[in-house]
Amino acid sequence: MRSWLGQAWDLLAGRLEPALGGAPQWLDLIGANHHHTSQWEVQTEARLLWHERDPRRMPLRSLLAEAAQRYNCPVVVGETSHVGAGRAEWLHEVAGEVRAARAHGVAVQGVCVYSLVDRPDWLDRVFALRNSPICKHCWRPGWLPSACSGRWHGSRRRWPGHWRRPCSRAR
Repeated sequence: MRSWLGQAWDLLAGRLEPALGGAPQWLDLIGANHHHTSQWEVQTEARLLWHERDPRRMPLRSLLAEAAQRYNCPVVVGETSHVGAGRAEWLHEVAGEVRAARAHGVAVQGVCVYSLVDRPDWLDRVFALRNSPICKHCWRPGWLPSACSGRWHGSRRRWPGHWRRPCSRAR
């Protein structure tokens, strides 16, 4: 794991700046976000583009294994998504990478897909909803789709154990 990448976790675990009160018991689960734009060159900040299959990108299974090994605790993909046409392929790849990580003994506790219907573009939420490729109905102001169709929904059905997990709520 790249040392600069885990600085917040190192603070919580007491590895970095222990005077702040971090300790291993405060870090019992690693939550890592993973998006199609999440990898880049440190020196140039140039993105390693997923859709161009940049060979310098590290597979998600490797990133999860590094985090689990470094902190000796389970991991979750705390947030993942892709907007637009590549969304089904992205989710299919994430599910496959999680399955591969689990097959190699990495304790991956879950995946949180943000969001289930489609994720809005931060700069133009209306455009993103109106042009979502996964909804079977046309977008109308004030309306959020309740049903999804198309390739994304098919991708979700191919990996049912990854998306439908019972959860217990703290009381």
